[in-house]
Amino acid sequence: MELPSALRGGGAEWLQLIQPGVTKVVLEMDYESLHPVKFHVKECLGPFTECTGAFTSFKTTEYYSNVACGMNEVEQEAHDLGICYKLVEMEFCAQVHPDP
Repeated sequence: MELPSALRGGGAEWLQLIQPGVTKVVLEMDYESLHPVKFHVKECLGPFTECTGAFTSFKTTEYYSNVACGMNEVEQEAHDLGICYKLVEMEFCAQVHPDP
C-alpha cells in the first residue's frame, strides 16, 4: 500500500491529532500484515524538542488517555463516513529521549 492510500485510510486523521508545534514526524511503516498497515510514529520533532505527539513528553496516564481519545475520533469519523474500519493502525512510539 502506498503512502497516499494509507493516509486516505485513516492516517491523515491520526496525523491531524498530533500536538501543535510538531514540525516533523518520523514514521515507520510495518507491512508485515497488510491489513491494516501499521504506522509507528517513531519521533515527533519540533524546533526545540521532541515529544510523544499526543500532547505529552512521556508515556504517562495522560498520554494513554490522549491516544484513546484520538482513536475514538478516528473511529467516529469512519463511522460517520459509513466505513466499518480504517485501513491504518497508528501507534505513537515517540517520546523524549537523548539522541546518540
